[in-house]
Amino acid sequence: MKQKNTNHIEFLKESVEKELVSRNLKSNVRFTQLNKVVSFIKEYYGTNISCIPNDKNVLKSNYETYKGKCLNSAEKSAINELYNQLNNL
Repeated sequence: MKQKNTNHIEFLKESVEKELVSRNLKSNVRFTQLNKVVSFIKEYYGTNISCIPNDKNVLKSNYETYKGKCLNSAEKSAINELYNQLNNL
């Protein structure tokens, strides 16, 4: 059985998805935004979670600059949950 790479962004994403599923959300907006944020992270920081900024506000600011407009609540929530799950690893 192949062991999961816990330092990979996809492992972190799966942890966030499990948390979101457990909340029984009525909308898939957070999942959509999570995918977009993770794509940004892969493109700008790589796939190793050790390369993600330690401060979530730095990531939020960089993502906001990338988007060219303010983050919406679902994007903020996705980033916050990424950092919550990162702290649980």
